[in-house]
Amino acid sequence: MTKRKKRITFEEVALEYLAEPSKKGGGKKSAKSKCFAMKLIYGYSYKEADGFNRNVREPRFLGKEVVKISDSDIAAYTKHLRRQPGSKGDFLSGGAQNNYQGAYQAIMNYAKDEKHIDYFPDWKKMQEEESDFVPTDSQVIAFAENLDELRRDLLVFAAVTGMRKSNVTLLQLNWLSDDVRYVTYPASVMKARKPVEIALNDEARKLIFKYLSLGEELKDKYKHVRDRGIKHVFVQTEGRHMGVPLLPRSITNSRFRAAREKAGISSDFKFHTVRHYFATGLFRGGVEERLVMQAGGWTDVKSVRRYAHVSNQQMRDVADKVGTIFS
Repeated sequence: MTKRKKRITFEEVALEYLAEPSKKGGGKKSAKSKCFAMKLIYGYSYKEADGFNRNVREPRFLGKEVVKISDSDIAAYTKHLRRQPGSKGDFLSGGAQNNYQGAYQAIMNYAKDEKHIDYFPDWKKMQEEESDFVPTDSQVIAFAENLDELRRDLLVFAAVTGMRKSNVTLLQLNWLSDDVRYVTYPASVMKARKPVEIALNDEARKLIFKYLSLGEELKDKYKHVRDRGIKHVFVQTEGRHMGVPLLPRSITNSRFRAAREKAGISSDFKFHTVRHYFATGLFRGGVEERLVMQAGGWTDVKSVRRYAHVSNQQMRDVADKVGTIFS
């Protein structure tokens, strides 16, 4: 059994973490993950092309033992971030600052999973500006119709299940129940790091059966696909990546943007927008909060309330009900 280092540094843990396969894509960690990890190690001003500038005085985790990272270290880094200029405003937005928080959280969770630490200081997320944009049924349909077949089916599946992009794109066959009526997502692939089971409606099941059939056809027709096997539901059916899924980051590429533009839809429509659409539709249909959370795999009440945009009619209905209490 390998003896663990007693004085492992944040840099060593971060490099270990980056070398591990991505839990979302199975391949290498994204360039974005590496960028923010490096900026945590070497400081905000670090750029890969320029290397580490020792003359810059700014908070960094370089040389820090993970067991000794403290609340004051987090406070110093976040204070420095809040002073940095943003691309669309005077200072970095809450969303931009949360990129650093997310990188820190991922690295320290890895350190905890690897038993390097038992606890780590909390880095609280900043409040982000929330988009009020929720697409109409016709906008979702128009957008889907202008996408290539695989991206269209992924978007539709997300719209009818409310699941996140990576949970849809990388849906594995062994997560499906025998009767294909439920999906059980393991904790390792969920944002809240808790397992989630969702029920599948007829539209979602229809799409799954379509790709189960396509997968069998690919294995019958191509020996290399048959030898390698198929692990995921939504796989590519042509080209050198036949039988494997698209990586989540490649979904919203130039094709995605071109389809959105062709459909005449605002750039506010992201892939994640259909999660808003899903929750909003359920709330407007009168589904209670607890069931909305269960249907879309939410584990936090605040999250589902943030995604749910309540219609004016619903607010009037609530007001009318309250008005009858004293009558």
